[in-house]
Amino acid sequence: MDYDLQYLFWYGMDRRINQPASPPPGQRINLGVGHKQMPHGVKSIGLPEWNADTMRLPYATGTVAEVWALHFLEHVQRPIAVLAEVQRVLMPGGVCNIVVPYGTCHMAVQDLSHTHFFNESSWDHAFQNPYYDDHDVAQGWHLRQHINLIMGVKGENLALVTQLVRTT
Repeated sequence: MDYDLQYLFWYGMDRRINQPASPPPGQRINLGVGHKQMPHGVKSIGLPEWNADTMRLPYATGTVAEVWALHFLEHVQRPIAVLAEVQRVLMPGGVCNIVVPYGTCHMAVQDLSHTHFFNESSWDHAFQNPYYDDHDVAQGWHLRQHINLIMGVKGENLALVTQLVRTT
């Protein structure tokens, strides 16, 4: 019998985890570049060509199928503005894959370049908070949380693994 994490979780917790959503065909981008080896066809964008704190994403509205943000959002000054830009460029059914250090773990707080911290309630709070500037989310949020897991091999290196899907 083959075992995977979802199988073990299902039996151990008596709960199911959503399968990751598959993006529609189209452009796939990775924010922040970094040194990660990305899947084939994913274009990395970041400094110096694109600065998340001062520039819009260089894609037309509704033209991107998939966005990756791996250990990126914790470094930007305005993550809400970046999420609003991600929402703008994603096509309906488009997917945003996010991995950030879990807010209270060693990996999150030891790095002085981390400007924001995230936990399992961060996305719900972001999408339901009426106090964000209108220019950040002028049309309201059209992202829904599909997967939101706290994962790690050791307690000091936990990550929040999230998949958001553009609804309309």
